[in-house]
Amino acid sequence: MKKIISILTVLAIVLGLSMTAFAASYDRLDDQANAMSENDQAEAAAVLDEVSAELDADLVFVTVNNSILAGKTEEEYADDYYDSHLYSVDGVILLLNVENGNGWFSTAGKGINAFSTYNMQDCVDAMSIYLQSRDYAGAVKAFANKAKEYFNSAANGEVVDIDGNGNQGYEEVDPYDPYYQPREKTPATFGNILLTIFIAFVIAFLISLIITAVMKNQMKSVISASDADQYVDPNQCHITGSRDRFLYHTVTVVPIQRQDNRPGPGSMGGRPGGGSPTHVSHSGTTHGGGGFKF
Repeated sequence: MKKIISILTVLAIVLGLSMTAFAASYDRLDDQANAMSENDQAEAAAVLDEVSAELDADLVFVTVNNSILAGKTEEEYADDYYDSHLYSVDGVILLLNVENGNGWFSTAGKGINAFSTYNMQDCVDAMSIYLQSRDYAGAVKAFANKAKEYFNSAANGEVVDIDGNGNQGYEEVDPYDPYYQPREKTPATFGNILLTIFIAFVIAFLISLIITAVMKNQMKSVISASDADQYVDPNQCHITGSRDRFLYHTVTVVPIQRQDNRPGPGSMGGRPGGGSPTHVSHSGTTHGGGGFKF
């Protein structure tokens, strides 16, 4: 009996240590740059934990400076930080470099669709007033509230991108306008394309017909000749023979510019169907996201 009690005691201690290590690696707020007070850290961490539990996804907030990055970009550090901790497959990390004012969203799983290009910019706008005054606790609250909105919208199939339809475009969306209706796009079917070409051909034909008629009316005094002999003066022009002689030829060489279509580093460019551009981190995990200045 004593042996059983001893074994259970050891297992309890090991389990407790494991849970402690798990909890330590699972913190959702890491103020490495010491940019927040202890009270602000506790308040912000509570908000992140509450919203993360509600969404069944991890919202992570990290502050760094250039020395902490140790040569990495904000994108690389954010990706590696999320991958190296025991976070959910669905989530988003917001990393702020408080030294140079660079910020980065790194998204994973469902977070990639939730934080679309439009939504990332919308989130930055919501945090801007707090970031400008270095109120990082306020920025975390704005970030968490927006994340809740985006994840819930994505779960309902309502991913908002630039034009409000989950597609790239330039239509401004006012989410507070009760009369707003997203514009409808005409599908680019084969029939529509043929109709467009036919209409363009008819318009071009009518324009050329009008121009030709105007030019013809201006040439009423001119009579067309039936053959070229009428333009030859028999008393002055005597052709005794003819031949073709090739003199020279000219070759013009135009170099073709090679186009490099590889995407550039961190931007907020969108992708069809909503979400953000994706890339693969050092650990082989797919992440979305984008960078911003504050």
